[in-house]
Formats: sequence, C-alpha cells, structure tokens
Amino acid sequence: MAVIAFGRFLAVRVLHAATTLFLVCVVIFLLTTVLGDPIGSLLPPDAPAAEYARMRAYYGYDQPLLTQFTRFIFGVVRFDFGVSTMYQKPAMEVLSGTLGVTLQLALGAFTLAVLVGVPLGMLSGYHANTMIDRGVLTFATLCQTVPIFVFGLAMIYLFAIKLRWFPAGGTRGALSFVMPTIALSLWVGAAFIRLGRSAMRGVLIQQYILLARAKGLSELQLLVSHALRNALAPLISYGGLQFGMLLTGAVVTESLFGLQGIGLTVLRAVDDRDLNVVKAGVVVAAFGFVVMNLMADVIHGLVDPRAMKMPAR
Repeated sequence: MAVIAFGRFLAVRVLHAATTLFLVCVVIFLLTTVLGDPIGSLLPPDAPAAEYARMRAYYGYDQPLLTQFTRFIFGVVRFDFGVSTMYQKPAMEVLSGTLGVTLQLALGAFTLAVLVGVPLGMLSGYHANTMIDRGVLTFATLCQTVPIFVFGLAMIYLFAIKLRWFPAGGTRGALSFVMPTIALSLWVGAAFIRLGRSAMRGVLIQQYILLARAKGLSELQLLVSHALRNALAPLISYGGLQFGMLLTGAVVTESLFGLQGIGLTVLRAVDDRDLNVVKAGVVVAAFGFVVMNLMADVIHGLVDPRAMKMPAR
C-alpha cells in the first residue's frame, strides 16, 4: 500500500510539474509574440523589403502563430530554441556558458543559507524569548531589510578595495564567487531562520514532545529523536522553492559582481530583442525551478508520509 500511495503521489506531482512548464511556455510565447519579430532591429531602416522578407522567413516569423507555437513546443522538448539573432548561433549554445555560473552561484548561496539559517532557526525556536532568540531574529531582520546591492557594495568596498582579499568582480577563479555567494544567501538564510524558528516552536508544544519529557528523555534525545525530524519537514519543501528562486532571481547579484549568468544574459537579450535567447533562458530557469520543487516534494513525502495522503473529496 505504501508503494502504491507513493506512486500515486509521484504521478500527481509530475503531472503538476509538466502542467506548470507547459503554462510557462504558453506565457513566454505570448509575451514574446506581443513584442513582435526582432527583424526590424537587425536591418538598417533603408533595407529593401525583399531582404526583410528573407530574414523573417529564415527565422520563421513569417509562419502562422499556431505553427510557430507548435514548433516552439517541440523545440522545448529537445531544448532547441532556434538561432540567436544577435550571436548567430543556437540560443542554447549562448546560454550554455552562463548556466554553470548561475548554478554555481545558486548552489553555493543555497548551501550557505541552509548551513547557517536552519541551525540558527532551530536554536532560536528552542530558546524562544531569550537573548539568543532576540539576537538571531535581529540578524534575520537585518538580512531581509537591507537590499542585496547594499550588502554587495559594502563587501566590495571592504574586502575587495580596502583589504584586497577578493576580486571585485568577474569570474577569475573560486574567490570571485565568495562575495556574491554571501550576498545572495543573506535573504534566503534569513527566511530559513524564521521558518525554522516557527517550525521548532510548533513542534515543541505538541503532545508527543510533552509526553517524551514526562517519560524522562533528555533534551538531546528529545531533539534528535522527535523534534528535529518533524521540524525539518516543512523546511524541505520550502528549500526547493527557495533554490528555484535563487536560479531565477540572481540578476542583481550577477550584475553587481560582473558574473555572466543566465539572469544577466536574458536581461541583455531583452534589450537586444534577441527573443530566442529570452525564451531559452526563461524556459531553462522555469525547468530548474519546477524540477527542484518536484524533488523537494518527493523528499518531503519520504520524510513525512502524511504529505502523500490525497485530500478527501
């Protein structure tokens, strides 16, 4: 029965993920269609009509919208988004060199946020309404209220200009990712602190925790055997959401530190009206977002079987 329940749970989650990706494809296709074809920005104003028509046919903008959409969907399945109008090479090839930068930045920021935010949140929840709790909450509030670019500029001034510990920007080795990783992890780490604190406080007032204390379990046994597992369950789903957000929301950090990632590449493609690169970047980011949430839901279901129960109709 457990295997059947897990299979049904997994099938529903995969269906939701596929539907989400399809809707993202529909939205990005409609938005880029509203902008019109970019051929006019590629040719001089006095270009002959025949050249304009030839370029539209080359990039497929002369076909009916339904045909363009069908070709786009089949291309998404193959990760083929056509040719970049600015670079004259496949759009995925344009993104391939930037994907590693964004993944490295997002993975590093997420790892740092989890390693710092989750333990601090659990500690704050366990010592609620104490000096420890107030200090941790003050730190979390500071991280969430001060914009990323302010932290980034402060770190560049102190650690790159004054102390010369790290390069101010670019991708010149692992040290180039230290400051942007810290800057990007602050808001997510603060969110983990608040959610971890709330989860721990909610678990500690449950009846089974009170019963375990009445049985004489030590605080260490109580935390390891009962509190941590149940408190971590909501953080797993939230973690998948936040990692997806890091993939799509690193534009400010990439711009500030001169990292040529997906976000900055797509932003420049919008300015250049390179619509195939825009489509590729949005779909790839959405794919990473959906896959991470799917993985988080599956792990959450394995950790807490109650999450696999289907709602009653």
